[in-house]
Amino acid sequence: MSNPIQVVQPSFADPTETIGALINKFSLSLLILASGILFYEMSNRNISKIPKSVSIYMSIFLIFLSCSISIFATFEFHNIIPKYDNSCNNSNNCLYTPHMLKNVILFYTIFSVLFILSNICIAIVLLVYHK
Repeated sequence: MSNPIQVVQPSFADPTETIGALINKFSLSLLILASGILFYEMSNRNISKIPKSVSIYMSIFLIFLSCSISIFATFEFHNIIPKYDNSCNNSNNCLYTPHMLKNVILFYTIFSVLFILSNICIAIVLLVYHK
């Protein structure tokens, strides 16, 4: 007696989970960014024995790690969210209207780009103005 395995297709009626995953990845990115800045600040105190040349490069590494997580999250978001767009256009049980979904995509795209650019600017400022 064999039991047929049923394959359950994912439902693309609610993009909230994907948007939440993007926000969670940005939270991780912010944590790493804060760690990089905090490490730089702590290592530049007079009581620290960490060489300044090591601290700047370690901080910049953490900031670029933060930036890479943000880029990956944005890339993943843009590969998954069109599936919701197609589903919302063809279905009445979609949580978001197509217009609202387009606004969400636009908001998070602008936010993602600004966040990535601000990470890069912080790294450049640390590199240029470290003492």
